[in-house]
Amino acid sequence: MPIMSPKFESMVVTGRRLFARENYESISTAEIAKTAGITEPLIYYHFGNKSGCYVYIMRGVLDLYQDMLNHLAASGHPGRRLDVLIDAHHGFARNHPLDAVLVFRPLPCTLESGREDLEKQAARARNALKESLAACLRDGIADGSFVQVSIPMTVDLLTLLLLRMLEQALDKKARIAASALKAFCRRGLATSGPQSARVS
Repeated sequence: MPIMSPKFESMVVTGRRLFARENYESISTAEIAKTAGITEPLIYYHFGNKSGCYVYIMRGVLDLYQDMLNHLAASGHPGRRLDVLIDAHHGFARNHPLDAVLVFRPLPCTLESGREDLEKQAARARNALKESLAACLRDGIADGSFVQVSIPMTVDLLTLLLLRMLEQALDKKARIAASALKAFCRRGLATSGPQSARVS
């Protein structure tokens, strides 16, 4: 594991910013070094190459996202849990916009090493999100809060919308996306009975 230092931190912060704002292929280790105010050999010393730098950054991004998912409540009213899940993604986009943009971006085709591990880590995070959504839907349908829907199709749709919200983090559109997603859930899932889900 690389040694933590101000220069190392600068490399990671700069790399994260560049990878989130630009195409991986267009970024060079020379650009990362110049922007970070360090020498290029320092990148090679810590990471071996650009791929190593990218993999290190992406592991941290995916760890942060997984940590956010792990702290969400798995019990309580299904409508409220869905609301909290949407708010958590909005908060992630607002508080970690660069990470939000990167979290489920397709991995670069030219990634030299570490691809398989990153794909597995991303799949675990995506599966955790889908299981949280599926549990909310199952519980909501079971207690009458939600209308009967195809759980797999609805999970796929909600996952797509949540990930789109994260992608829009740098455009400052995540708040609008969160409001639209809550409105969609309120109109499309909640029953009109007394135990209706309160997705606000």
